[in-house]
Amino acid sequence: MDFLLYNNNYLFLIAAVVSGILLVIGSRKSGQSTLSAQEAVRFSNTDHAQFIDIREPEAYQAGHIAQSKNFPKSNLEAKASSLPKKPLILVCDTGRTALEAAAILKKLNIENVYTLKDGLTGWKNEGLPIKSKKKSKE
Repeated sequence: MDFLLYNNNYLFLIAAVVSGILLVIGSRKSGQSTLSAQEAVRFSNTDHAQFIDIREPEAYQAGHIAQSKNFPKSNLEAKASSLPKKPLILVCDTGRTALEAAAILKKLNIENVYTLKDGLTGWKNEGLPIKSKKKSKE
């Protein structure tokens, strides 16, 4: 009886792992996926993905991910053709606006678009660095 119980648990574990792998692959192929801060760093380093900060310039200058480019959501559709031709990781404050922007880009047939889970807030909570452009006082 223990033999059957052990094998059933083992089969259940295999089925769960395979289902998880298929779920991840399916979400990545859809062209729109959410990445944790650590996954985004790894993806940027291995696949040369570009961070795209979709916040307004004032918020971007107050603090952003190093080497990210600023393409505000307010004119993202108009500037979509000038986006880098590589995987994109969209960044906003909380992750919600980035999901909306990803949907816009998907409608424009721009593929390999990802969003940063919990946005810049999640990035900061992971203890990852933020760069700011401080205006000099004269």
